[in-house]
Amino acid sequence: MALIATIITSYLVATYFDYKKHKLYINRIVPQSYMPFNVFYNIDLYIRKYGVFNKQKAEKVDITKNFTFQFQNDVSEPKIVVLIIGESMRGDMFYLNGKTNYLNAPQLSKIKNLKSFKDATSSASSTRVALPYMLTRAKSGDWEQAISEKSIISVFKSLGFKTAWIGAQGAFTNLDYTYGPIIMEADEIITKTEIRKDLGQSNLYDEYLLLYLDKFLQKNQADNLFIVLHMIGSHWSFDERYPEKFKNFTPTCESSSPASCTHEQLLNSYHNTILYSDWVLSKIIERFENKDAFLIYASDHGFSLFEKHYFGNAYEGKGHLKEQYDIAMFAWGSNKYIKKNSKAFKAIKSQDKVSHDYLFHSLLGCSNVESKVIEQNLNLCYKKNDDVKGK
Repeated sequence: MALIATIITSYLVATYFDYKKHKLYINRIVPQSYMPFNVFYNIDLYIRKYGVFNKQKAEKVDITKNFTFQFQNDVSEPKIVVLIIGESMRGDMFYLNGKTNYLNAPQLSKIKNLKSFKDATSSASSTRVALPYMLTRAKSGDWEQAISEKSIISVFKSLGFKTAWIGAQGAFTNLDYTYGPIIMEADEIITKTEIRKDLGQSNLYDEYLLLYLDKFLQKNQADNLFIVLHMIGSHWSFDERYPEKFKNFTPTCESSSPASCTHEQLLNSYHNTILYSDWVLSKIIERFENKDAFLIYASDHGFSLFEKHYFGNAYEGKGHLKEQYDIAMFAWGSNKYIKKNSKAFKAIKSQDKVSHDYLFHSLLGCSNVESKVIEQNLNLCYKKNDDVKGK
């Protein structure tokens, strides 16, 4: 039965991702919501999740077996570390960076202890390539290491942290081969499949992630936590990414074809997605204000809005489209965190030029994890020319 389901689904949804070359090939897609195709699709999804992806996870090199990681646990209060992966949010379109006149971050503008990095660069121009870099110690360009080693999730697990992946995007389809095995490393996994089933919604808003975040926090109140939140953010189609009450900039692009909209309409719709993300992000931070918490937000990649006649992302042609690599990225620490790590946060505030390469080393370094694997020049909490890591 499993073999039949896989064969049929492979024919109906004929997408193929070359794992080594990170190229996507799409032949045909049959709607997965129709009987009997949805039955085979869900069976195939189960096979991939617990068969293919589990196998790929098991084949990865576990760096916690090859290197020592030390964490000084604070028994007085649990530590919470959060990575929020955004979608298609450009740094030059993010109000906190002072490069746009669109007031699209009114909530984050009010939040203390938040440092936005004005010159942040992604490791790739597509989600499926960027995520393995964001979650492993691999530097941009070292694809082999990015897909062959276990991620920061496994590192935090080895240190006794309860881990969760809560996402509004997919995880276990043909499109997610590069990071599906990484997601499988988490203790608790919530993706758009579970959210759609639970809420009966086909189009998901990022605020739905808050429901599952609250459940995870409630269930693990006494534990150290590492949480990855994967937003749908500014993914095209823009007007589908935010509720009507966030349609602040008008007129918007209501068409599914960007070429049929004016540049003003596209920009308005895009900035509305950021305005909505701003609200969701503020609500996430609100949940950690009274805890010992450290958080980093980083968009997976940027997005072309018809600069040089290109629209979208994942451009792999000649030249480098900077708009697809320019990302929004910021760090935040609670008052309790900063009280214990004032020197580290001063180091964070002194930096602006960063990239995805910093994520692995900073999430660990800023959490007072010590290891030879952590490269201090990529640790946001390490002040250069300082003999001692900020604590």
